[in-house]
Order: sequence, then structure tokens, then C-alpha cells
Amino acid sequence: MIYDLVDKAFKTLLSLNEEDERKFADARKDINHINHILHDMVIIDTKSSALLMHVSIMLAVVIGMLFTLIGPKESGSILAYMLKIEMVAYAVVAMVLLRCLDIMGPPFRKLRNEMHEIDAQYHQEIVIRRAIYQLMSRVVFILTVVLVLITFLKIFGFQ
Repeated sequence: MIYDLVDKAFKTLLSLNEEDERKFADARKDINHINHILHDMVIIDTKSSALLMHVSIMLAVVIGMLFTLIGPKESGSILAYMLKIEMVAYAVVAMVLLRCLDIMGPPFRKLRNEMHEIDAQYHQEIVIRRAIYQLMSRVVFILTVVLVLITFLKIFGFQ
């Protein structure tokens, strides 16, 4: 009952219609190597989701460290500023990674009209998502190493 009301609200709000979905399905069925394309997208989606989970956990850790390890008297210390930079960096990485989880299709990401354009659109999407994932994976590794170093510095008394 409640789901029907919510569905109706979203259909109206987003101007959803079944014809767009049918056109999307029809356009996709004739794409060359569609199984390979979708396989690549699933792999990138899975890896990006796992990395996003790690980033979310690390963001919570950084925030926890700011509130527990850095006292009011240390809020202007080098370590406090480093943690604040880490927090912002992890948040930016999370936003960028969300781009890898976007899905193609109506209502927001409609396919182009010609088959060769659709094929190129999917391939370009894979290239973009793979590049984003690879870059963010390396950035997260560096951020995590820096956070470990900050933790050691705090443990050994550096302010």
C-alpha cells in the first residue's frame, strides 16, 4: 500500500514512463559484445562499492580520531590539521567513487540514437569508470598510509 503511493510519487516526480524503458531494452539488445560490456561494468561496480565501503569506514575512523585523540587544546596542532585534511580528502574520494556506481538508462542517462553511438557510449563509460576506480584506489592507499603514520605520531607523543 505505502509502496504504491511512493512509486506513484516517484513516477510523477521523475516523469517515468514504460516506453522509455522498452526503448532502452531494445537499444541494448543489439549492442555488440553487450555481455562483455555488462561484465566489465559489474566488476567495476563491485570493486568501486568495496572501495567506497573502505572509504566510509576510514572517514568514520578519522572523525573518531578527531573527537577522541585530539583534545580542545590540540585543535590547532599539526596532527589535527592533518586529520582534517584526511577527512576532507576521504569525503571527496567518496563523492568521486559514487560516479562509478551510476547506471545507464532512463530517466537520467538515456542512450543515444544510433547503434554505433550507443556502443561507443557504453565503451566510453567503462573507460571513465575504470580510470576513476584506478585513480581513487591509489589515492585511498596513500590516504590510508598517511592515516597510519598520523596514528603512530600521535601514539608516540607528537603534537
